[in-house]
Amino acid sequence: TFPYTTLFRSPLLPEKNNIPDIALIVDSSYSMDANLEEGYGPYDTLLRAQFSLLNWIKRTGKTYQMNFSAMNFSNRTNFSGWHPYSELDDVKETLFAYQGGGTTLDPKKVRELYRKRKHPFLAILTSDGAIENYSVAADSLIELVKAGNALSIIHIKEQGMDFHSREFLKKMQDYA
Repeated sequence: TFPYTTLFRSPLLPEKNNIPDIALIVDSSYSMDANLEEGYGPYDTLLRAQFSLLNWIKRTGKTYQMNFSAMNFSNRTNFSGWHPYSELDDVKETLFAYQGGGTTLDPKKVRELYRKRKHPFLAILTSDGAIENYSVAADSLIELVKAGNALSIIHIKEQGMDFHSREFLKKMQDYA
């Protein structure tokens, strides 16, 4: 059902024994609420989940084969660039830069994400789904998938979805 939908699309993942790079795309808008110093709010929970994933990958011993990036969107979209695990602090800096504004995902930055990649990657987008420019954002994410990458959308919302959330997820599901 919509409020907790996970969409996964994987047209051209790397060969069986290869591991895709990871791009973490996070919504840091006002509705995601955060108090990082006190350690509570949806954005804090989101970051804990992202770091749990990174720690799990580290425990597998595969980080030396992978590159990582982060994209943080709200009033503006910040992209960390691609980095090896040894430079993960650059990725973390982008993740920790909570903005607390509107919810706009810049399609130019999404294109930069997949055009600057060295290898196929898995993009994990986590949002409450209220993306104001949902149509062009969805188009750029579909392009990302068509370019040979995988995309997982984790939609978190405590209550019913607004128009933007429904339309964004509908457009993505229509593509899948």
